[in-house]
Amino acid sequence: MAPNPKSFSKHWFSSDEPEDLVKILCSGSDDRSILKGQLRVNKYHTRPLPNTSALFRASCTCNFPTTGAYKAVKHTWSRIKKGGLKVEDLAEDLRSRLKEALELPEGAQIIFTPSGSDAEYIPLMIAKAVFGNRKIVNVVTCNGEVGSGTLDGAAGKYFSCVLPLTDDSDLEPIDPVPHRPIPELAKNVEAMGIKARTSDGEVYLPDEDICGILQKCKKEGSLMILHSVLGSKTGICEPDRIDDDSVISVVDACQDVPEGFNFWKRDLHPLPNTGLYLRWVAGLYEIEQTVGVDYEERVKSEQLWRELVTSEVSKYSSMEILPDSFATDTIISIKLRQSPSEDWMNKTELAKVYALMTQILPVPSDVEEPKTVECLGKRCFIGQPVMIGNKFAVSRIAADSELLRKLRSNPTCVEDDYEILRKMNFLAENFASF
Repeated sequence: MAPNPKSFSKHWFSSDEPEDLVKILCSGSDDRSILKGQLRVNKYHTRPLPNTSALFRASCTCNFPTTGAYKAVKHTWSRIKKGGLKVEDLAEDLRSRLKEALELPEGAQIIFTPSGSDAEYIPLMIAKAVFGNRKIVNVVTCNGEVGSGTLDGAAGKYFSCVLPLTDDSDLEPIDPVPHRPIPELAKNVEAMGIKARTSDGEVYLPDEDICGILQKCKKEGSLMILHSVLGSKTGICEPDRIDDDSVISVVDACQDVPEGFNFWKRDLHPLPNTGLYLRWVAGLYEIEQTVGVDYEERVKSEQLWRELVTSEVSKYSSMEILPDSFATDTIISIKLRQSPSEDWMNKTELAKVYALMTQILPVPSDVEEPKTVECLGKRCFIGQPVMIGNKFAVSRIAADSELLRKLRSNPTCVEDDYEILRKMNFLAENFASF
């Protein structure tokens, strides 16, 4: 079940912020949104309130909301509480605005889910509604560089110990155990993961595997659901590979909702997921601000950011950009090592760096360089590390929409990225001290 709002401490909330809004923003999700510890932060060390004192390049994992996005959420929540806006009407408004912002074609449908892992249930539900008990083979490509719960979701299994339901749900109690099949949804479903990279870290080309699976599906009369990933954790972009009537193609999300999908409505939770819609208010604020900028200008900002950060990374012998991570300009994957004679760090080591980046660190007595002292006093939020093959891992920094908009008129804002890299370099070179 979702976390009980009554259990939230006031410790991490400023007195002028509505605690009930913080509670609702953390609800209707899974265990990744639960605030824990003395600082009352989630597993990514963030919380659903703006943080103007920290540096964050973690939009590929979890960022704090921007001041503008949070203001939009706060205004919407106030309208809901005063009775001036129904949650159901908010959901329809979000769909309408999102279709317009993304210039979706007429007839396109939008289904909001609490996470990408939850979204994996939608193609399965559609397939079962249309094709009944026919066996489903759900193929997840780029496995290892998509969400950790993706393969479980694709198999119709639970991926979290917390369900996105409110505490006042009238449904029978459910005990969601990760990896356990969801009754009916997982029936006659086989999920297959195709790796993102070889053991040496090279991008894996899965076309031969996919053709083999398709032939087997046709032979046994199974239905194939095939994923194509447009932007993995390190920026791999795959093509939409197969045009075949026996294949349901999924590109990031399934947008085609057949009439038969109405059959599943009776099994859905009747109460609206207010927390989910309010999180989308924040997200849509950023989307609308960004698409309001000319496309060519947006691309120039993305390329400028990557060029400036890439140049800065080259100054450090402890860092190197992953060579094949240039398909997505807004995510930069970086290898770290303690010295040129050391191996590149693994995922466990980079997970420690990831956590240390979020902390204000003591300044060693032999460190006097002002910029180094300054960066150690900053909380910095970056993307979670990703294992590349079986030899090393990468840390990631990601440019968010607010940064890219600012960069157009103020290139000096990339100084924040330089400070983040400075702290990463310090942690790499002094890793043994922590």
